[in-house]
Amino acid sequence: KRARSEREKAMFSTGTQPLKGQIKLQLQSTAGKKDLCISQASPHKRNRAAVRIQSRIRGITTRQRMRGVIQHHLFQSRLMIPIQTQARVWLARKKVARVRQGRRTEAATNVQRCFRGHQDRKYVTKLRDERRRFLDLVEFT
Repeated sequence: KRARSEREKAMFSTGTQPLKGQIKLQLQSTAGKKDLCISQASPHKRNRAAVRIQSRIRGITTRQRMRGVIQHHLFQSRLMIPIQTQARVWLARKKVARVRQGRRTEAATNVQRCFRGHQDRKYVTKLRDERRRFLDLVEFT
């Protein structure tokens, strides 16, 4: 069987083929019978197949051409990631320090505000007491 199929393949593939790509053989089943039919490939299908082949080849050649650039980019990325990590850590620490300093400043301002309010209330209370004493002295005289 194998020798026969190889012989048939050789018989169809030898010689010039002026209609290559324009005619195709199809195995069709009609009414339970399988017949071999010859059909002509449409220009649209041939064009679509050509476009697929061309786009595939363009992709392959572009990937081959860009392989060095991509590998260099990956190499640089591997070198830059630790540097970027350290920079981000430094920036995060700086931000945390700034936030902590802001909280300390806010707390100190709050303590100062409370203390000054206390001093002012104390001073005003003293003034009221002195005024009352003065008014009491003025009334008795």
